[in-house]
Amino acid sequence: MMKPLNSFLRKWRFLLLLLLMLLVVNLGYVQASGKSPPEDWQLQGMLAALDDSDPDVWVEALKKMSEYDLESPVEIPSERVEQIGKLLRDEDLFIRKTAATAIGKMGSEAKEFIPQLLQLLSDEDLEVYFPQKEVSYVVARAVGEMGSEAKEFIPQLLQLLSDDNSSVREAAAMAVGEMGSEAREFIPQLLQLLRDDNSSVREAAATAMGKMG
Repeated sequence: MMKPLNSFLRKWRFLLLLLLMLLVVNLGYVQASGKSPPEDWQLQGMLAALDDSDPDVWVEALKKMSEYDLESPVEIPSERVEQIGKLLRDEDLFIRKTAATAIGKMGSEAKEFIPQLLQLLSDEDLEVYFPQKEVSYVVARAVGEMGSEAKEFIPQLLQLLSDDNSSVREAAAMAVGEMGSEAREFIPQLLQLLRDDNSSVREAAATAMGKMG
């Protein structure tokens, strides 16, 4: 009598394990595929949190906003975009960094802040508390995700591609790559970076060229 019972339990344990594996795989897929735009009530809640008196609440709100696609059809009031843009100059370093990430998700709605984003690459205060590579990555993604809206800042990006700091060169290449086919005029500079002394810069340049179609 015990044998059938043991066999039954083994089968159920196997099925439960299989189900757990499927759940883990599916969860990983959902996380990797990113989030869709937030529901209106979610967006309003995150924006309302920016009025809180505690800066830590702003950081958490900006982090949460950064998890979503904040471009169309999401409508963010212009005064709120301005409010978030001002946080790029906040005295709190974490707020500056998280604001940059959130702004990148807004696309063309926040293009006026691209110059301030580029200035963060040489923000000495941020470099003290965060690895330069981390700051560069945040800025590059933020600028790059604006696509064609960043084209008018090509002169600044060209300068960054030849910056003395390898992390800045890498970040600039990443930003160019995020612009896709809109940045094909950067190809000569990217070809030069394929011979860069830094392997991360070479990899970023190659990846950027691959995204240009």
